[in-house]
Amino acid sequence: MASNYKSLKCNCCAGSLEYDKQKKVWVCQYCGNEMRREEEYDGLYTIKNVVKQTLVDIAYGRLDSAEKNLSECEKIDSSYIGTLIARLCFKMFTLTTPGACAPGAAKSLIGQLKRGYDELKERDQAISTEEEALYEAFEENGDAFAVLVLVFDSLGDVVHRDFVENLLDASTVYSPSLNESLLNYAMNNRKMEMADIVLANIDNIDCKKAFFLVINQYEDGEKKREHISRIITNAGLVPDDRHEIEQYLQTSGDSIRTKVCVYDEAGAKGASASIEYVIQYLLAYIDDDAELLKKVIGRFCDSKPNDTELYLLIHHIMAGHNCKSASIELETMAQRGMFIVFSAADIDTMLNRKDLSGEEKVNFLKMIKKWNVSDKTYDNVIGRYLSGNTDDIDDRIHVIQELLLSVKTLSTNTVTDYILKCSIDGERKPEIIKLIFELDLNLSFYRELLSNYMKNSSDIPSVREEIITFLTDLGLQGDPETIIGMACDASEENMQETIEYIQRMTNNGLRFRNDALSVYLEKAREHHYHSQMIKVLYSPAGRLSAEAVANYVLFGKDDGTKVQNVRAFSSQCSVPFGTSECRVKHLGHTITCNLIQGYILTTEDSETTAIDIVNMMKDAGARLNPMIRADEADMKFKKYAVDNKEALGMLTRKLCEDNKVFSFLF
Repeated sequence: MASNYKSLKCNCCAGSLEYDKQKKVWVCQYCGNEMRREEEYDGLYTIKNVVKQTLVDIAYGRLDSAEKNLSECEKIDSSYIGTLIARLCFKMFTLTTPGACAPGAAKSLIGQLKRGYDELKERDQAISTEEEALYEAFEENGDAFAVLVLVFDSLGDVVHRDFVENLLDASTVYSPSLNESLLNYAMNNRKMEMADIVLANIDNIDCKKAFFLVINQYEDGEKKREHISRIITNAGLVPDDRHEIEQYLQTSGDSIRTKVCVYDEAGAKGASASIEYVIQYLLAYIDDDAELLKKVIGRFCDSKPNDTELYLLIHHIMAGHNCKSASIELETMAQRGMFIVFSAADIDTMLNRKDLSGEEKVNFLKMIKKWNVSDKTYDNVIGRYLSGNTDDIDDRIHVIQELLLSVKTLSTNTVTDYILKCSIDGERKPEIIKLIFELDLNLSFYRELLSNYMKNSSDIPSVREEIITFLTDLGLQGDPETIIGMACDASEENMQETIEYIQRMTNNGLRFRNDALSVYLEKAREHHYHSQMIKVLYSPAGRLSAEAVANYVLFGKDDGTKVQNVRAFSSQCSVPFGTSECRVKHLGHTITCNLIQGYILTTEDSETTAIDIVNMMKDAGARLNPMIRADEADMKFKKYAVDNKEALGMLTRKLCEDNKVFSFLF
């Protein structure tokens, strides 16, 4: 039997009625009166049921069966409102169902659909009593009402659509294909309550399609994440589905929390997005949220990444993550048993970052120690950090201390390259060198280090001196030539320090060339000779040039050792003492003469010393009578002495008289 209603209005206030799907009653919109409208037989039971079955067949894609039921409706009453609506629904689904419309028939079908809808509008601009009675007979069949909602929406009929939608209980729609369309309808029209109901009907939806629809269209929030976690269980994702996951990560405006949820859930089902997308679209936005980081890194580890993927992630962490995030990430990988080999390049990348403090870099290095890093890797890292990094000096020392804790020794090249070639640490360089030599270094490998440093160092003098002292105290030997150069360059201010240093060198086993003292006497600054320096450089087997001997005789101070030194030096010179040529300044003249002549004219030694030295030269064969050159004029020494007698110094006059220079017989 069919049913009709005695009234379309509230029996209390004549207000409009609205159907309450939960209570299954009609409720007055004005007074709130609830009523169950009374039915009476109208003779249309059969056709109403056939219409309903037609719609149900359509819902399940049984279009052949639907067509037969529609024909039955036409036979019963072709003008009945239900027949008209069933006809519209059949033609709409035939048009929109892939393969249902014969090739070339679409245009005709569209025309039929338009004419049918025009007929409906002529019959039923609003919702007639007859139409309401039809829907009441559907007994809340969700599939039938869902078909109607979709058809009326496609036709742009908001009045019919909204009325039918009010009667629809989406939880009672059991056709998976219909639920798919209904979900699209709900999402496109932002009817989230309906969408939630459809998504909850998990046994009657295509979970895979629903999953991708949700991630791409559902509004962001906790509700979305709940749907994702529930639906994905039955979504049947496969590895190739990762491409859609990657597209979502790249284009979606969802929160990072929701994106992580999608990545995690999809990865758990075998559709793991590639690490490039994880890095660019997840890790780049997580900051140091421990929960999200652990979830992303944990899922990455569980995906069994290959070496290329793993080391791409490691490089990204070392190159750009802050210390807190990196700690969480690396700790998670350690807990998951990931085997990581940190490359020198990645550690270098971290150490060269300008966004990290020295303390943060130290913390990174401590984290790395959870894995075995080879000594060779550390040696390369330390070498490049020592010689190439430009951190603040305090940070450098902090980092270097931590790096050196990771090794027992260093390669010779690493040590020597820093000492010989790097000056960026300025006055703090000696401090770093001392740290390095606290390691177990084989000093026999550094025999040339001090010599090379003395020859090639560009450090400032104070740093250079400190380093030289330190290396000397280690027992290393310097370059003899360089050390002699130090002796020659020594000033009054650093003379004593230089002497002490050279003495340490000789105590360490340094041996000078036979001409060391000769070089010193030839090149010492302003001919300022120091008796202790002479003592250090002197060798009984040494050899002195005539110039060296002459310089000492002419310029050496009479300090009580001069006569003794002159006797020793003259014996180590191949030129007879006193006969070598020299040039002196005297009374405003430049005098070129032999040594005995020059000494007598210019000496400021004591009388005793002067006499002894002159006598030694005479004994060696030196003579006062050879010609001299005074400026540009050649003359006899006697003439020069006589002409300038009154201007001669007392000691010079005395020496000349003693040697009969003023005598007629000279």
